Amino acid sequence: MSDFREFVGKTTEEALQKATAHFDLPLNRLEVEVVSAGSSGLFGFLGAKKAKVLVRPLAGSGLEAEMAELAAVVSENHRPRAPRPAPASQGQGQPQAAPADNGGQPDLAEVRQVRPAPEASVATAPPPASPAPQESPAPAPAQAPSPESPALPRDLAPAEPEEPAEAEEPEDQDGPGVEDEAEVPPDQRLEQDPLVIAHAREVLERLVAPLDDSAQVTAVSGAQGIELAVQGQDAGVLIGRRGQNLEALQYIVTRIVSHRCGRPVRIVVDAGEYRRRRRESLEDLAQRMAHKARQTGKPVAVGPLSAQERRVVHLTLKGEAGLSTSSRGRGELKKVVITPSRPGAPGGA
Repeated sequence: MSDFREFVGKTTEEALQKATAHFDLPLNRLEVEVVSAGSSGLFGFLGAKKAKVLVRPLAGSGLEAEMAELAAVVSENHRPRAPRPAPASQGQGQPQAAPADNGGQPDLAEVRQVRPAPEASVATAPPPASPAPQESPAPAPAQAPSPESPALPRDLAPAEPEEPAEAEEPEDQDGPGVEDEAEVPPDQRLEQDPLVIAHAREVLERLVAPLDDSAQVTAVSGAQGIELAVQGQDAGVLIGRRGQNLEALQYIVTRIVSHRCGRPVRIVVDAGEYRRRRRESLEDLAQRMAHKARQTGKPVAVGPLSAQERRVVHLTLKGEAGLSTSSRGRGELKKVVITPSRPGAPGGA
C-alpha cells in the first residue's frame, strides 16, 4: 500500500479527476480503491463527508517503469540548488578555513557557521605575539587565498549558467546550420538498429492506443532519423491544432527512446501524412515570400514556426542567390526573416 496515493473530493468523481490529473494517465490505467464514497449530509452541509480514494498506476510491461525513471531523472536535474554564500562579505583573516572545508559544495554553509570561532582565536593570537609586529605580513599570505575563495563560488554561481541564455540571441539569427547541427545525434547507427526502431514503434503504439484503437504504426530509418507514421481513423486527434499533438508525441517518444539508449536519437512522428503536406506548403510559402522580398527590397518574416518548420524554410531558400534567412524571436516558436542582399533596392538580387 506504500505506492498508493490518497485523493479526496466532494464526490468520488472529483477525487478520481484529481488522481488522473496527478498521474497524467487515463482512468483505465489506474488501480483505484474507494475508501469512502462521501456523503452530502443533511440539507447538503450537516454531517457532510468527503469522498476518499487510494490510487496508483497499473503495473505494465516496462513502459510505465521507463516513464517513471525518466521523470525521476528530469526531477533530479531540475532540483533547486542550495543558496550560495557571498564570500566577499566575510572577513579577510578567515579564508584559510574555507579551502579546508571546500571538499564539497554543502561545506560552504558549515564554514560560514564555524567562522565566529576562528575569529575569537585570531583576536587572542595577536596580544602574545608582541615581539612579532614585523611578522604581521603573515596575514599577507592569508590574503593570497582570497582570490581563491571567490573562485569557488564562481563555479557555483547561478550567473554563469544564465550567460548561455543570452548567447541564444545570436543563434536565432543564424541560418539552418545552427538549428540542424544541434539535432544531429553523435552516433546515427542507433537510428538504423532494428531493436531501437522496434522499441520506438512500441512506445508510440502504447501512447496512441487510448486516442485511436485502430491506429497502426509503421517505423523505418530515414534521412531524418527514425520515421514513425501513424495511420488511423481519427488522425485529426493525433495531429492537433497546427500539429501540436504530433510535436508532443514526438517529444515524448524521443525522450523515452534516447533515455533507454543512453544517447540522443532523432525521431520523427507523422500522422495522416501531415508533415509531408505541411512541408510542401512551407516550401511554397517560402518561395512566395522570397519573391516578395526581391520585389520590395525589404525583409519579409514567415511564422512563427517550430524548429522543424524553420528548418524547411532555411533549406528551401539555401541555394537562392541574393537572399539570406535567419531565425528571430524567443521560445520554441520563432519567425524566419528572409532578407534581400541589398535592402531598399526593389527588384534587386
